[in-house]
Amino acid sequence: MDYDYYNNLSLDELQQILETIDKEKHPERVELIKQVITDKGEDPEAYAELRGIGGWLILPLIGLVITACFHFYFIVTEIYPVFSDGTIFALFDTQSDICNPVFGIFILFESAATILMFWLAIIILYMGFKESKKFVLLLIVFYICSFLISAIYYMTTSYFEVIESVERELLIDLLRSIIVAAIWIPYLLVSERVKNTFIY
Repeated sequence: MDYDYYNNLSLDELQQILETIDKEKHPERVELIKQVITDKGEDPEAYAELRGIGGWLILPLIGLVITACFHFYFIVTEIYPVFSDGTIFALFDTQSDICNPVFGIFILFESAATILMFWLAIIILYMGFKESKKFVLLLIVFYICSFLISAIYYMTTSYFEVIESVERELLIDLLRSIIVAAIWIPYLLVSERVKNTFIY
């Protein structure tokens, strides 16, 4: 890539490249981008030394907010009624018409997983805005847990023989968790902004 290529990019695009590029492996490219930024009348060090909540890092945080809101809504509308009206206990009662211990165990797992992911999202958001060094590790754990939970949900479809639309929805959730993890875990490990904000 030559000068003309980078010169045709916006300052925001150049900043994003500097945020993710490996400066040790590509020092010539870094210097070339800094030269382009200088020629555009800006201070290259202001773009090279990325720090704080901004750039691509905003997107995972927005995702955490959406996830926390979704799980809170699910807890209030789906999980709480199952416990408050005694349905969960009836699933384990051998004299109940709806007795189904295996499904009861699944409901307990789903409830625990939802509450766990809700509080984990809240904690990670707090850690992020406090610029805690634990943020990166917790967020990676969050993405891994999301994938594992989605995988378990999808694998249970063969046992409970759910309708096709539900199975398709669970498959989409599983694929989404894989894609999200595949995008953001590498980003967290190589991003210059993440390193400057949470690691160093």
